[in-house]
Amino acid sequence: MSGRKIGGRVRLRGFFTVLATLIIPLIAVSCASTKVDGSGEGSSESVSIAIPKRKNTSYFFSIKDDVMELARKGDPASIRSLVSKLHKPLKENYTDRETILLNVVASIMSKVWPSESFSADIPNPDFYNPYIPIINSVDFGIYDRGSGESDFFTLLLPNLLVLTGDMKADYIEEMKASLEKCIEIQPDSSVANYLMGMLCIYAKDYDSALVHLQKFGTKISVEPREVILAKEKVYFLCGNYETALEFANRILARNPNDRQSLDIACRSLVKLERWDEAQDCSVKILQIDPENIDYILLRGRILIAKGEYLKASTLLDSCEKLGSNHKDYLLLRGWLQKNWSKNMSAASDTATLALSLYPDDLELLLLAAQIASSSGTRIAKKSALELVAPVLAATPDKYEALELYVKECLLVERYEDACECTSRMIDSGAANLDIMCCHVEALAGSGKNDEAWEVASKLYEENPGSEKVVQTYVKAMISADKKKEAFELISNLVKTASSSMKSFLYYEKSLIDSSSADILNDLQLSLSFNARNVDALYRMYRVHYSNKNYKMAQFYLKQVYSIRSSDQNVQARLAELEKLVGK
Repeated sequence: MSGRKIGGRVRLRGFFTVLATLIIPLIAVSCASTKVDGSGEGSSESVSIAIPKRKNTSYFFSIKDDVMELARKGDPASIRSLVSKLHKPLKENYTDRETILLNVVASIMSKVWPSESFSADIPNPDFYNPYIPIINSVDFGIYDRGSGESDFFTLLLPNLLVLTGDMKADYIEEMKASLEKCIEIQPDSSVANYLMGMLCIYAKDYDSALVHLQKFGTKISVEPREVILAKEKVYFLCGNYETALEFANRILARNPNDRQSLDIACRSLVKLERWDEAQDCSVKILQIDPENIDYILLRGRILIAKGEYLKASTLLDSCEKLGSNHKDYLLLRGWLQKNWSKNMSAASDTATLALSLYPDDLELLLLAAQIASSSGTRIAKKSALELVAPVLAATPDKYEALELYVKECLLVERYEDACECTSRMIDSGAANLDIMCCHVEALAGSGKNDEAWEVASKLYEENPGSEKVVQTYVKAMISADKKKEAFELISNLVKTASSSMKSFLYYEKSLIDSSSADILNDLQLSLSFNARNVDALYRMYRVHYSNKNYKMAQFYLKQVYSIRSSDQNVQARLAELEKLVGK
């Protein structure tokens, strides 16, 4: 009997529950659609029902707003102020939420601002909370995605990983999104903007990094060391070496032995070509770390820039065993072999080894191209033009690469390509006197003789004492078919010219000679003043070839080949001569 009564009560309760679910919505609809006025008639006006405000469900709802704002700002001064506001004489007096908040800001202080002094007697939490597990995950190099996104700190704390060196590219977009939410919640959050700045540095988005790093400290009188270090690094990577040096000096004023700032200061001074200061800075670095191969080679770079080649060579000899395969060692060694000792064979070997180890390095590619151009050989089976191509693709405005490209194009008679490049350099204001002379040659080679003559005349008028300009002027005069004027000018110039200039002038005179005997005579005179004048040697080959004197043609062409061994045109002509001489 009792069992049935219980069952009946259950069924009756279920009936009323169903009835309530049907009737209450109808009442709500009726109230929302009809308002009864004083006359008892219906009205179409809707009823506004006040809904109670939802209670703050944040984990830290019981802590005052001003304290939470300090926590979200997260800079050292704000954290110290927060700790002071929450201070209790006994640990037992802290609430659970105060305990967790204090542990969170203490972790931020130790992980984000380790250079700042901080001490506080904070109780250890012995109960579950959503924040401490995230901090522990960061300590293990784990990006905690599973802790939810309930508030500012569950969004922020996983991103502490960016400071640990355990970052992975896979996290970047996710971390960026969570930090953007943090900054949306608290736009002046120092800790969120700093972490975003560090994330942007990792992603090589230096402009965005500066935007966030510059937000830090707008209301803080002294920036922490970590922010200054980040700024000096970003300014250096952006190429703003003056500002990078300024920030590095701020750190060095506090700590003269700070390794990063010494390095940034030294490299900034190198970029600014302040060689004496850079040398002093490099000495300080080597006093701290005398075996560091990077710093030893940086000092070698400075010595070369100062023209102290013997000291630089001795320095490289001393660290050969330590870093013979180091990129900078190979770069400096190859430069010295090419420009100081003039050992092109050794320079070619060094460049070949360097490219086998660092095939995509732009500095090594440019050096290899310069060696290939100067020696007339191929490096790593590539011509100078092939070697300089990736350099120009990556850095289209790099002057040394553009200059080499123009000269190589002229050498292989790609006059229109050379002319296009020199014209761009002139338009951008990057053309020096040497490039202007190349421009004249490119114009003449492209058949624009009148324009070449016009440019050359102006150059000669402005720079009559420049040997290079005089040579360009003579060439343009001959190209414009002003042979009589050219003959008179050459006759006057040759009287007081240097040996190299005389070799040039006699070669040019051979171009306007009318008889074969005069041509050969002037070419002989040209080679007597400079036996390696490639133009004169090649013209000798052509004269003898046209006279069917193939042995003499072969003799002169072999000399051309010894200077320009990578020239495929020369190689093909030599192969042809071997057949002709053998008949």
